[in-house]
Parts: sequence; structure tokens; C-alpha cells
Amino acid sequence: MEVRVLSNPPVKINIYESSNGPAPDILPPCLHSKWGTGRFHDVIITTPRLVLDGVEKDGFGKGIEGYYFKMYRVEDYSEDILKKFSEIGSLRLHPNGEVEYYVSKYEGNGYATEAVEAVKAFMLEKGVSPTLRIEKTNIRSQRVAKKTKFTPVAELPAIENFGEAYRYELQ
Repeated sequence: MEVRVLSNPPVKINIYESSNGPAPDILPPCLHSKWGTGRFHDVIITTPRLVLDGVEKDGFGKGIEGYYFKMYRVEDYSEDILKKFSEIGSLRLHPNGEVEYYVSKYEGNGYATEAVEAVKAFMLEKGVSPTLRIEKTNIRSQRVAKKTKFTPVAELPAIENFGEAYRYELQ
């Protein structure tokens, strides 16, 4: 199995892809039969505190597919994920390179920052420059963008289910 360990980000990031081999040890044994079936467990990205368990979606046409990730704390990623709602948030990588995320539990603990850093590294490795769209009123996400080296480059009008926002790109 090819495991890529990225050392440039501020945290250690491991990337496991089903196209590169058998299920990684971090994947609970009860899920090994689902590894690479297109129903989650296509890509797993780990950081010291998080597991991002993803499935490929939409085509980017830029060397990377769109992905949807469920976000777990490492200590919650076990056989129990089948028995309880243990994810703490999710991320979506859109075909245009935009990263969308939310944290539903444990806000204010740096999980969003760590998750954005991880998917940013994953996308850059694939040759796609990630962007963020953050509502003008979402101060916490603006801080996450700044911590992960994104800078606002444009103001965006409100769209369906999303207020006026800033577009962030890597510095």
C-alpha cells in the first residue's frame, strides 16, 4: 500500500487511497470490505487528531475528483462508528476547487483548521489550488482561513443558502 506522508504542512498528514492498495490499519476491520467501493472509504486522510474518511464524487477535470469527507476525532474512529453518530463534521471538495466544511461538535478546538490544512495539502498534491467561500459574518471561518494561509481576494454576492461572502485563495 502506498502511504504518502506530507511533511510541509504544520501537522503530519497521511493519505491513503483505495486505488493504491489494501485498506489501511486505521480503517476499522468491520469496514475493510467496503474499502474502495465508492460508498465512503475511498480516501482516508489522517492528522494527529483527525480522520477524514472520504468518497470520490463529481469530476474536477483537473487531475482530482470531487470528494465528500466525514470528519472524526481519531479516538472516535473505531468499530463504534457504525453504531453511533460519531462524526464531528464534514468537508466537500467541489469541482471548481472550493473547499466547503463545517464542524458540528467540538467547535473552538482547532479541528476545522487541521481539517482544512489536510485537504489543502491533498488538493495541492493533486495539482488543484483550493479556495474558500466564507460568509462575511462567519468570523470563526475567517480565522481558519488566515491560519491556513488563505487570503481574501474578492467579495461575492449572496447565492442560494449562502449570504454575501469573501472568496479566499492561498497566499
